[in-house]
Amino acid sequence: MGKIIKLKSRYSHHKLIELLPCNGGESKTYILKLEENSPIRVGYSDDGKQWIDPPGGPFMSVGGMIDDNKIKNIDYSYDLGGYIITFE
Repeated sequence: MGKIIKLKSRYSHHKLIELLPCNGGESKTYILKLEENSPIRVGYSDDGKQWIDPPGGPFMSVGGMIDDNKIKNIDYSYDLGGYIITFE
C-alpha cells in the first residue's frame, strides 16, 4: 500500500487518495477512494479544466491545490475503477 492522504470533507464522508505505484521513479499519481455507491459530480469549468466534487467535498479541479500540491490532471480509469489525480 502506498502513501495515503486523507481529504478534508464535510459530514461523515471519508475520502482518501492513495499513491499508485510507479516503475522506477517517484509517482505523483493517486487514486480517489470513495465509499461504495457514493455519487460524485464531475464537469469542466468555463476555461476547460476538469473538476470533481465528491459528496461532502472537497471540490478538486485541475490547477487546484491539495496539501500544497498542485493538481495537474484528473482522469477516470475504468481498469482501476476510480478517479486518477496527478500532481505536478
